[in-house]
Amino acid sequence: MAASIRRSVRAWLCAVLVAVAVLGVIGLMMFREGESRQVTQDQDTSRLDPGPTNSVAHRPKPDDESTVAAKPPLVELTPADVMGNADCTMRVGAGHGRDMALVVVPGEDGSRFAIVDGSGNVFADTLPFPAARDSTLARRSDGSVLAGFGGSHAPRSGDSRFRRSARPPFGPAVRGVVVYQDGQVVYQNREATRFGLADDGTSYYVMEPMAGGVSRLLIRNLDLGLETHHDLGELQTVNEGSAYVVRYSGGHSEVVVQPFDFFSRSARSREFSFFPTDGSEPRRLTVGLRGFPRFVSSYEGYFALTRGGGLAMVRHEYRHEEGEVSVAERWSRDLTLGPISDDGNWVVGYSGTEVHVLDASTGETVFVHRWSTPVDQSLRMHDGRLVLGSGTGDAEQIARCRGKREVVTRNQEDEPDGAVTTRYIVDVTGEEACFADLRDRGLYRTVYDVYDLRTLADGRPPDHYQVEYGENPHCGSGDDPFGSLEVRDNELVFVPHDSRLQQR
Repeated sequence: MAASIRRSVRAWLCAVLVAVAVLGVIGLMMFREGESRQVTQDQDTSRLDPGPTNSVAHRPKPDDESTVAAKPPLVELTPADVMGNADCTMRVGAGHGRDMALVVVPGEDGSRFAIVDGSGNVFADTLPFPAARDSTLARRSDGSVLAGFGGSHAPRSGDSRFRRSARPPFGPAVRGVVVYQDGQVVYQNREATRFGLADDGTSYYVMEPMAGGVSRLLIRNLDLGLETHHDLGELQTVNEGSAYVVRYSGGHSEVVVQPFDFFSRSARSREFSFFPTDGSEPRRLTVGLRGFPRFVSSYEGYFALTRGGGLAMVRHEYRHEEGEVSVAERWSRDLTLGPISDDGNWVVGYSGTEVHVLDASTGETVFVHRWSTPVDQSLRMHDGRLVLGSGTGDAEQIARCRGKREVVTRNQEDEPDGAVTTRYIVDVTGEEACFADLRDRGLYRTVYDVYDLRTLADGRPPDHYQVEYGENPHCGSGDDPFGSLEVRDNELVFVPHDSRLQQR
């Protein structure tokens, strides 16, 4: 009986070993077949897309390893965590999501976030980053909600007493990326260095480091269910004196990779790469160092040039035909180049006393805002709305405070095109203390003037409202120009300023 049992066990073990061997051979054959298909696809794409960029598109699988991540236990945000918290950040959505806000509170071992609208919490989770330095929010046309986060593992640097003249953001903007859709993680990579999420939720992109110190650009088009990879070589490797910015084009139809090589004394030209989100062939434009361009797309760009001792903004248009690119100058204005609307219809130019909204097709001014004082001036564009920040108060008191800033360092460098670049480091400790004192005494206030360019019409100015902001804006302070957080029934809600205006 025992001998019979031993023979049965040996037979069973032999059968198992044979089965394992067969499965191993089949798996090896499948792996080699898949490897062969991948190599063939890469070679074909290289012929279609010459140069340093190699593009591979495929349908993302639900079990893609980039979506697998261990998450810390969920600890939802409470109003006490958010309201009045100086470390809390809030991002307001755009387009279909302009009635929502993304709230992030950093902690020692990670961060917590919540997406809220007028009814309360939409979804919330914890993040594996000590702080979320970058965050974006979008709602798709089907109603689903996307949220993207970039985390930084490095401590904050710099001294708040000092301000530098505009410099490029050398080094990676973020390190580590997580993207959510309706509360579920759809992408995660702790080593990713840059990312972007289209305001309409149609796509997102991520810059991923690869072996050998090279990078690739991943673009996932959610409308088409398509994922495209572009091998960038050493394009994203930051060298001394050079760096790159990755962003969406107007209308989110392309991802633009643009260099900051005009800070390099050895550079003679710059190449701008445009990667369509629909997976079609990338396009490139090579421009000289004269005037740093801001491209709306691979067909349209604006240059800030020096003309007649002053500054001018110039619109260039490009045509791509059979591998050749032609360029034409359409118009120019003697203004400093400002922000451009997402749809590309409006471009902002400004001087020391005025802000002009221009028709992008003609360069004609359609609206003018005149600064009341030269203090705390700022301008930005979001969701078709132009936000102009400024300070108001007694002119003599303002001049007294401005006189308290001190230039610590001033450097001048000759550029290859003959221009001279001047960089400053300014100590603003005394100036900020002076303005804080004026604010406390009611002699100084700062306001946002918000103009909705979507309401521009012939002969009629855009809709306008004003928001006052404090010295240190924070979540719950009501200082955001697009909306504010409130507490209702012990729950956070977001109230957009558009809705408030309609209710009045």
